[in-house]
Amino acid sequence: MNKLYIDLENVLEEKGVSKNRLCVNCSLQRTQLNNYCKNKVRGVDLTILGRMCAYLECTPNDILKFKEE
Repeated sequence: MNKLYIDLENVLEEKGVSKNRLCVNCSLQRTQLNNYCKNKVRGVDLTILGRMCAYLECTPNDILKFKEE
């Protein structure tokens, strides 16, 4: 069975973008971003995902991943 997870921390590292910079440029609260980074969100807000993808110049496929359990 596959499980969807958020791989945002790896994308930030690959792009050389700090969490603080992403928060400022995407109008996110640090707590909100940390919840995404730690996979503690029950549902992904598509508006937030879109802002992050636009800023990081990536696609949702770069952030949302499947892993087998």
